[in-house]
Parts: sequence; structure tokens; C-alpha cells
Amino acid sequence: MAHHPHGCDEHNPCDDGNPATYDYCYKGKCYNTTTSCDDGNNCTKDSYNGTACVHVLDCGDGDACTTDTCDGEECKHTPKSCDDGNPCTADTCDHKKGCQSRWKCDDSNPCTVDHCDTDGGCWHSYVVCPSGKICINGVCQYPYYVYAVPYYYPPYAPAASTLPAAQSYIIPAGTVITLPWGQTVTSLGPLRVENGMAYAGVSPLRFTRVLGVNQPVSGYQSGPLISEQAEMIGLAWKDAFFNLTLIQPNGSALPAQSDSRDVVHLVGSNYNYYFLKSPARGNWTIEIRPINPGANGAGFSLLTGLVKGGPSLQL
Repeated sequence: MAHHPHGCDEHNPCDDGNPATYDYCYKGKCYNTTTSCDDGNNCTKDSYNGTACVHVLDCGDGDACTTDTCDGEECKHTPKSCDDGNPCTADTCDHKKGCQSRWKCDDSNPCTVDHCDTDGGCWHSYVVCPSGKICINGVCQYPYYVYAVPYYYPPYAPAASTLPAAQSYIIPAGTVITLPWGQTVTSLGPLRVENGMAYAGVSPLRFTRVLGVNQPVSGYQSGPLISEQAEMIGLAWKDAFFNLTLIQPNGSALPAQSDSRDVVHLVGSNYNYYFLKSPARGNWTIEIRPINPGANGAGFSLLTGLVKGGPSLQL
């Protein structure tokens, strides 16, 4: 037996060039011997440790999604079954991490309660909020926000430059919103919310929105009904009263009358809402003005965006 003086690994084999010897690497050392350690089993890695033959089972393929076995002659790699028997889970296998089970009924909407029946069917019920509140990120809350502001004695009113800016946030698409009169609509895109304060003696507050981009491009297309798709411009408040005026891209004010086809305008004691089927394309100005807001001002919430489920006039 010859002992190769140098270390060995996959890059430094132990071949001594002599066909009459068996060349092995064991724990970094080469052995060249006339003793054959081949046990005839294709599932083992055979080597010589200097005094005896060593046979190590070597069927691992490094894939966590297979079960590795040996039938005595060759290695077998059988795909693992990751089915956990639960109809409400989606079972997959990661080739590094193995079996993974994920509850399949999560719709990633924090404003729904997700359910799974015994047959694996998914259904989702919306969070029911008390009247006047909507679900935002899983929390029932009023869409308007009343600022803590200093008291102003009439006839003094704060300068426009000193007013707190409206707070803005986005309600994600797919959110179901309960409107002030109890009807619900579903956002077809992100709804923008502006919460702020308005005061007497201050110029009307104005907000700019781009409308009309969702209407049919051809005059021969009638487009969806206003209840199926509409631009919603809605103002809600807690105290006082507000006037809401929509200024079209051509600079003229949109008439306040509803026509039940292209424009629905609804006004209540604490809301003023427009639903527009085919608004002119361009920049619209939303002008809001409080009526007798009181010295501390009046809080408001402005909601704008594309929705479905809007009213006709049969309310």
C-alpha cells in the first residue's frame, strides 16, 4: 500500500497512475492500495482509512422536496407529499425549506373576516362598522378628523396661512365603504381622503382632482351605468353645514341638479355627495365652503375616487 503524501479533495484526486492499485481519499488523505473496497452497492461511497474499508451511504440529493432511499442497488429520490390533510391550506414544497402550508383564504384585506368551510371553500365577510364609520386598515373610524385648534373670538378669524393643512391618506382599492345615508360603495381604485378644518371669514378651500380618465374614449360607447362605475366626490362633516361646488376644466361650475343618468347629487344634514358617470377630462376644482361654522371652525372629510355601487336616484 502506498500513502500519497499530499492532501486530497475533489480538486486533488488520489490517482497514482498505477492501474494495479485502488486509489481512495479518506479525511483529506490519499490511500493507494491493492485492496478493493468496492462493495458493489451504488448507494455507498467507498473509501479506505488506512486499515479497513469504509462504506458511507450517499443518496442525499440536497433537495428538501424528495425522500432519499436506497434499494440496495441504486439511490431513489421520491417526491414528498406535502398534503397536510387540511382543505383550507395551500400546500407547497420549497426545495430548500421543505413542505410549506399556507392558509389559502387570506385575501390580504384587513377590513374583511376570512372564512374557510369544510370543503376548502373561501368566503369573506366585511367588517360591519357602526353608523357613520368606515373600516380603514382593519379599524372602524370616522372618515373625518376634528383638529384640536385654539379658540378664535369673533369677528377675528385665523389667516389662511396659519390654518392646519388637511390630512391626507389613501383607502385601498376593493374597500367597501358605508356612506352617510347607509348605502355602501366599493372603491375601484385608491380613494383619497382629505381631513381638515374650515373657518368663517376664510376663502373657500379648494382641492384639484384629475377626472374623466376612466370614461369611454369613443362617443359611440355608452360605458357602464353610473351604479357600476362613477367618480365619487363626497363631503362629510360633523358640525355646521357645507356647500360643495365642482368647477369643471372649462372653468364653469357643474349644475347642482341630478339627472339620474350622468350626475347624481345627494345632500343631507351631514353630507354632500356627487357621483359623475362621464366627467369632462381634465383638472376639476373642488370648492368647499362652511355655513356658520362657529368660532372654532368645522371639521370635514373629503373623499374622492372611482367607485361602484353608486346610487341612481331610487334611494
